[in-house]
Amino acid sequence: PPPHQASMKDIVVVAEGQHGYQSTDPELIKIQEIPTFLPIMRGSLNVPNMRDPDVLDKLDSKEVLKMCLRYQEHMKQCAEAVAFDQNSLTNRTKEMDFAIAALTNMMTDHQKKYAKYAEQIMKINEMSQTLKRCQMAVDQLLPLMDRLNSVLPEEQRLEPFSMRPGRSATEEQASRHSSVSSLH
Repeated sequence: PPPHQASMKDIVVVAEGQHGYQSTDPELIKIQEIPTFLPIMRGSLNVPNMRDPDVLDKLDSKEVLKMCLRYQEHMKQCAEAVAFDQNSLTNRTKEMDFAIAALTNMMTDHQKKYAKYAEQIMKINEMSQTLKRCQMAVDQLLPLMDRLNSVLPEEQRLEPFSMRPGRSATEEQASRHSSVSSLH
């Protein structure tokens, strides 16, 4: 069968679109209201028929020179202001770099000093643990020594051993007997 060509009768239109779309965007409206203008020297447009040979005759060279000199002076002042600000920022940056370097050195020295202190504290903690183990060993050994001493004949017995200065041997022995009895 030959292909069927659609005619306007065969197309169903649901809703017709807007023909004249008007933008309500205020910025677009303002842009559209700006009039078109051409530069003073139409030859700068690079359009073949837009040459204006007498435009240079219309310009007063003294006024153009004055305008250029004013523009040059303005640019010089702007450059001087920028150079001054750059120098100021450079000097301030150098000062900050020096201050940061000094603080870094000081903090590094503090860190080294505190690392030494931490090492010494660890040694003290290790010594404290060692002393506690020694004390526990002695506390376990003294009651055994007393017990061994009490088993010996009277003439071979040693006098009671005291580890604490200023405490009498009998007080020490009494405290050991109480700890020995608590062990059994």
